[in-house]
Amino acid sequence: MSSPDETIAIEPPFSKKELEKAQATDVEALAQSIDNSFVNPFLDPAHIEKAARGRISNQADLYRSLVRALKRRRGFGILFLQCTPAKGKEIFSQLQTDLPQKQIGQLTLTEPIENLKALVEAREDLDELNVLFVEGIEHSLSPYIKSEMGRNDYYKLEVLPPILDHLNLHRENFRNQFRHLCLVFVVPPFALKYFMYRAVDFFSWHSGIWTFSPPEEELAKATVRVLEGKYSEYLSLSTEESVERIVELRDLIDQKNQPDEKRSLLLVELALVLYAAQDFELALDCCDEAITFQSANENAWFTKGVALVALGRTEEAIAAYDAALAIKPDDHEAFFNKGNALAALGRNEEAITAYDVALAIKPDFREAFFNKGVDLAALGRNEEAIASFDAALAIKPNNPDTYYYKACIYALLLQLKDAITFLQKAIALDGTDEYIELAKTDSDFDAIRDRPPFQALIAQYEEKQHSEARSL
Repeated sequence: MSSPDETIAIEPPFSKKELEKAQATDVEALAQSIDNSFVNPFLDPAHIEKAARGRISNQADLYRSLVRALKRRRGFGILFLQCTPAKGKEIFSQLQTDLPQKQIGQLTLTEPIENLKALVEAREDLDELNVLFVEGIEHSLSPYIKSEMGRNDYYKLEVLPPILDHLNLHRENFRNQFRHLCLVFVVPPFALKYFMYRAVDFFSWHSGIWTFSPPEEELAKATVRVLEGKYSEYLSLSTEESVERIVELRDLIDQKNQPDEKRSLLLVELALVLYAAQDFELALDCCDEAITFQSANENAWFTKGVALVALGRTEEAIAAYDAALAIKPDDHEAFFNKGNALAALGRNEEAITAYDVALAIKPDFREAFFNKGVDLAALGRNEEAIASFDAALAIKPNNPDTYYYKACIYALLLQLKDAITFLQKAIALDGTDEYIELAKTDSDFDAIRDRPPFQALIAQYEEKQHSEARSL
């Protein structure tokens, strides 16, 4: 959702005449991003449309409008600058040159706070200041959003960050105590939305929002950088690191000059971060949102299928994989995942067909050979299953899972020597007791469970376990 470049610069009470005179940028988007109960009654569609026609899209003109607003400002006020921290510092520095008649201060927050008023009161230069830039307020918001940041409506959640509760409760005190001061909050998109929804009492006194979009080249570089992330890395992120990445992605998604194609890719990346955090519902929401921006985004459909499988919605997952394959017919991973979904539904023949297509595209796809072997075994086609497992081992010779499955098949075929040989191989390669413990209860070994060689193998490892326990 795009954000406003500049909205009305008026203090309540609002009048229709004042609203019609106000310059605004993308007011419709702002109105859509606020609950109807929060929208001023004069913001009917006709006035929104009229105000939107006066939008400021040129960044230089936008800056000049900010200068004019601060120059005219007398007394208490609240302004918001939606921009990067670097841009906020640049604007702060330039304003000191362009507004020599104003005393402009800066309050930079690097840690979460719960009391802004006390920090303002403590400033030694408070009486001389006309304008105070507040940077870093987002640090007081992000700890409370957790993975819910993946939602577009994360700011509607019941948990209210203490800093916003503080601002809501003390807005009268801010105005009465700092009558000479205009507060300028420098915020990223997610923090602005938080103010709109959760600091409504405080935010309703704001007199303007100026959005300074990053230059296209800078935005493109930042987008490319985050899209280079790897799912394996997301799996190892701490909760705090995950939130940081989610915030970064959501802010890039919400940049008004972000192309829809890139927005769609970023949403899929966000879905992967959320999936790694096991928030499958939110991951699915992001995939759906990505598809609205670019219906031909094959990765969005593919990742949607993955999320649906995690949610147990397997039939829908198959449809999502089919949608991905309609866009990219040679995607071996989509065929592989479709095969897995079909197998989960007991549709083993169809699953084998999907694996065969995946293997036709990528002949060295070990996982497809392995899963095909599992499904062939489920159908009782044991000789074919062994051949498929052997093909998997030709690609990755030291995979214990594959040897274990071969042992299971040979046990079903009553080929005791081969069953024992491959079970021992699986145990040796794994280096733990996992496979011997599985074999103790696996029904595939029932036909040979009473045979002395099998019992000797079990006894050998049980004695090893007892010996290790005694040495502790």
